[in-house]
Amino acid sequence: MRSTYRIVAVFVAAMTALALGGCGGQQPESSEMSGQEQPAESSAVDTETPSTSEGDGDAAAEPEAATVGSSLDAYSWAELSEISNEIAAAPDQAVAIASKYGLCAADGSLDGAQEKSITLADGTETAVQIIGFAHDTKSDGSVAGITFIFKNAIAEHPMNATDTNEGGWERSEMREYLDGQMTSLPSDLQQVIVEVKKKTNNAGETDSISAVTSTSDKLWLLSAIEVWGEDVGINFGSKVNPNLGYNMAKVFNEEGKQYQLFEYMQNAPDYERYDFYSKGGTKKWWLRSPYPVSDDDFKLGGSDDGNQAGADGNFTVVPCFCI
Repeated sequence: MRSTYRIVAVFVAAMTALALGGCGGQQPESSEMSGQEQPAESSAVDTETPSTSEGDGDAAAEPEAATVGSSLDAYSWAELSEISNEIAAAPDQAVAIASKYGLCAADGSLDGAQEKSITLADGTETAVQIIGFAHDTKSDGSVAGITFIFKNAIAEHPMNATDTNEGGWERSEMREYLDGQMTSLPSDLQQVIVEVKKKTNNAGETDSISAVTSTSDKLWLLSAIEVWGEDVGINFGSKVNPNLGYNMAKVFNEEGKQYQLFEYMQNAPDYERYDFYSKGGTKKWWLRSPYPVSDDDFKLGGSDDGNQAGADGNFTVVPCFCI
């Protein structure tokens, strides 16, 4: 009988060891899988906050898996968002990264040919163009990788119903109107647009740079300096009064910096400039910059930086956005 017990005991012990060995073999596999899943979750978060050191590597690596498209139009908005995150993680290499993905010329230039077609909710077919890389700052303080402008005006609308620029862009009816236009964009584009800080003279009539403050926007209009560069309006103002021109430039110069595409257009052939600045119509298009020496005007985009109009004018709307 004792011999039988020994045999049973040995058999039970062997089976128990086998079972424990099997669990032990599975446990490292489970632990390893858990280790693989955690970085994947971190990568998704870090892509949105590229300032994190660990996230920088993940954010930069993620777009590498995407196939390089033949043109800007070949990418989905999700893919462009990944590329934008890669640029944002290494802004000093923005041109090289953009060139790698075919988003600019090999020398890093933008000439307006970088377009992506979109269809608005009302069926309007249009396109957007890249105007700069790593140019804007998100509301959370990190870098926005790519900035776009609509190739053509999408509407006509006054800056304000009454003829005043008081409160500047921040309190303008145009800003509220553009916020409502987000729903007219394709849903996949809406999902990747990021909110950025835009600096504007939000007083109206002023000669002080302290009037320039920041707003957070998803759809917005360009400022005068973002189009024309530093000292915009100084020559025009100097025709009236030398000090007037200087004070105008002081305020305008605080509202950002010129975008890469507009820098190119300043030296482009006349026919190319005209086609670009017309934005598909004969009317001028609004800029968000109040004309600082009046209480009713905002600056206009076009071929001449000396133009402005009363806030209740019915000029065209050419929004910008970042991803």
